[in-house]
Amino acid sequence: METRSVLCAAALLLALGLAAGSRTREDPSPEAATSSPSLLTRWVSSDGLMVREAPSTSSPRRNVIPHGSAIEVSLTRSVLELDGVRKPWFHVPALDGYVAGHFLDERADLEDKPYSLLRYSGDPSYGAVALLSLQRGKADYRLTWDGEGAGGVVSHAGTYELLPAGIDVHLKAGTSTTSDYAGERRESAAALVLELRYVEQRRGFVEASMLASPPRGRPDRARCAWLAPEPCMGETGLRCEVVTGWWCVD
Repeated sequence: METRSVLCAAALLLALGLAAGSRTREDPSPEAATSSPSLLTRWVSSDGLMVREAPSTSSPRRNVIPHGSAIEVSLTRSVLELDGVRKPWFHVPALDGYVAGHFLDERADLEDKPYSLLRYSGDPSYGAVALLSLQRGKADYRLTWDGEGAGGVVSHAGTYELLPAGIDVHLKAGTSTTSDYAGERRESAAALVLELRYVEQRRGFVEASMLASPPRGRPDRARCAWLAPEPCMGETGLRCEVVTGWWCVD
């Protein structure tokens, strides 16, 4: 009788264990269904990789990651088919967004493919163009300007930091070269920080200071600038471009 009771108890425990196992397989946790908890290091292989709010190409963009940037990602179960190739989406916890696996590589030794941004200021005849190149965590900044009888170049090198909604660029002290009727002068240029924030409506970056007080006038997408509402240099009908803080893709 005692042996029969023990056997019945063992059978009951085995049945309960199998039932519990079936529930786990048929009803996985949300975390297991969407992503892998382990983080992987990957390098961006495109010149600028879009970060989206959700794993879908129709989801709003949150940021752009420059080529060669190392990021920590986790695998998701969402898949994107691109040109007949199916690859998973990855979650980027530090940026609170998702990137397509087609543009990630397991190797760090990728070919050069800098992500370049332009910023215009001034009027069409006398103005300045700033070129910012980002790649592999490094930044190069070059500002070229021309005026009546004078011109110059300002150069900086530095690094950049990826943020959930933008990029902070830390530029070291650089050099400034000015040429005019008196000759050429070379001076040092103070270090500076560019706080760039991605704006979905503009498909580009805006300096953080401009978000609080945007310039008057209207945006000109063709030249990535705002046009001032007042006539330029007193000439009726001619509109000046203004210093915008709006950076667009080169």
